[in-house]
Amino acid sequence: MSRNEKVTTIHLIAHNMGNRALVRCLEEISRESSSAAQINQVVLAAPDVDAGVFLQLADAIATVPKRTTLYASSSDRPLIISKQFHGYPRAGDIGEAIVIHDKMDTIDASAISADIFGHSYYGSSRTVLHDIYDLFRNGSPPPRFGLEKAVLAGKSYWIFRP
Repeated sequence: MSRNEKVTTIHLIAHNMGNRALVRCLEEISRESSSAAQINQVVLAAPDVDAGVFLQLADAIATVPKRTTLYASSSDRPLIISKQFHGYPRAGDIGEAIVIHDKMDTIDASAISADIFGHSYYGSSRTVLHDIYDLFRNGSPPPRFGLEKAVLAGKSYWIFRP
C-alpha cells in the first residue's frame, strides 16, 4: 500500500460509478500476498455496480479494509435509471432488494432527504456526514447514532431514522 511510513491509516470513499474502480481495486489488492492492513474504512456510497457482480466480489473486497460500509437508497433516481439502462439491479439501489453481505455494514439511507435526484445524500445530509465522520474517527460498528437495526431474510442491515 503506502510507501510513506508516516501514513498509518487510509480511509477510502467512492460515490456512484467511482465504486466500480474502487471495488475492482479492492478485489485486486485482496489477491496480493502483501498486507493491506493500512486501509481502515471503506465507504461505498450509492454504488452504481451490478448487484450480482458486487455480491460475487464481496468476500474478496471485504477482506482488505477493517470495515466496509455500503450506503444505499430506494430514492436514488440515477441508480434507478442505471438499472433500467443496464438491465440489472445496482448495489446502491434498494428497488427490489437491498444488498446485504455478512462482512459489510449496509445502511439504508432512503429516509434521508436529498436533492431532487435523491443522489447526493451521502455528501449533503448532516446525518450521513456525521455517520461517516464517526465511522472514520472512531471505527465504530453499527449501531451508531440515528441507525436502527433491521432484518431481511435473516440478514441484518441498518436504517437511518430521521
